[in-house]
Amino acid sequence: MQTKTLNELHDINMKSSEINQLSNIPVIWGVEVDEIVTRPPLGLRQIGLLWDGEAPDMISDNLIDSVISFSLAGVEVIVEIRPEDRIDHDYLLVIAANAGFCISAIPPERKSGVETWSNQCARFADALMAASNFSGNLYPVSGYLTYLVMEYFGGAKAAVPSDLYTRQRFAEQVPQNWSDIAKSHMRKSLSDAAGGENELKGYLGSILKAIHGEARRQRLQQLKAWKSTESQTAA
Repeated sequence: MQTKTLNELHDINMKSSEINQLSNIPVIWGVEVDEIVTRPPLGLRQIGLLWDGEAPDMISDNLIDSVISFSLAGVEVIVEIRPEDRIDHDYLLVIAANAGFCISAIPPERKSGVETWSNQCARFADALMAASNFSGNLYPVSGYLTYLVMEYFGGAKAAVPSDLYTRQRFAEQVPQNWSDIAKSHMRKSLSDAAGGENELKGYLGSILKAIHGEARRQRLQQLKAWKSTESQTAA
């Protein structure tokens, strides 16, 4: 069986019934769910499943069952929302928080879809600001929030994504001018939801503080574990 590369996958309209033809590919996206896969291909760590719903606030049984199946197999699931998909953004964040999957507002294939995509990103940004229990990745909103934290508090003007999905799905596929339009929409939505630019900066500051607090907690746990090990060794 011939193994396809990540770049070759960009040109494939893949269905879930076809993914077991692949092997040793860590990330697959743009997959249409036509059947539930009980045994993912060897080496798969992350999969993007296209949204399928009977209504904006009603995820299909096939999709949610597939999310559960892949998750139980140890594969991280991203539900991908196309620019033209009609979605209840608040509903989807609640479902994602409960089921443990990530969300991605994927970019359009053509320039004519950039405005629709940018509006989709802005709606997700607004929903994220109101969400109380969603802690997963929301692409590209989560990455843009990280960038804004760096911009406000670190003076950064650009950020290089570190994860394969963001690089392959967004950074290497989206022209800079498309990205700038989406960022502008997201920034306005985030600022409006926060109550203004100053309030947004305060919100981002709280995120940074929480990150530092979590890092400090983990360091203290590691130090405590090390001391415990040293004490047992000395005894």
